[in-house]
Amino acid sequence: MTKRTIFLVLISLLTSILLLSCKKDIVSDFGENKSHNNGQECMSCHDKGGKGKGNFTVAGTVYDTLETSTFFLPTIILYSQPFSCGGSVLTIYGGGSGNFFTTKKVDLSAGVYPVVKGQMGLCRYMLIPTRNGACNSCHGVTTGKIIAK
Repeated sequence: MTKRTIFLVLISLLTSILLLSCKKDIVSDFGENKSHNNGQECMSCHDKGGKGKGNFTVAGTVYDTLETSTFFLPTIILYSQPFSCGGSVLTIYGGGSGNFFTTKKVDLSAGVYPVVKGQMGLCRYMLIPTRNGACNSCHGVTTGKIIAK
């Protein structure tokens, strides 16, 4: 083999490895309507070794104020300080089912303050920080459901 052939084979091999190692994040969005299992703990399946596609870092379900139906197209913003202060850490747009989720890496170690935006920009604030992105592991189990207004 010539040096040029070896070089081209190596470049081709490296390119293939890079393309295979790049994973696209799975993120809910306003147009998303394929999510399921509303109110259940998403990470029970969407975690390392789970049956669900993707390893979610933040996920949950938002309900209307009556807590009987899911909230259509919620927006969830994680802040570094309470009441939308500090920097915005991550914004997630929920789908038509009220579910929101992401596989994007997010540092929760210092705690984040979630804000749920509903219709006409009305907000609901979580007043204590959380280090847990599995929102339905508490909400709807040991604390109230996540509600938008």
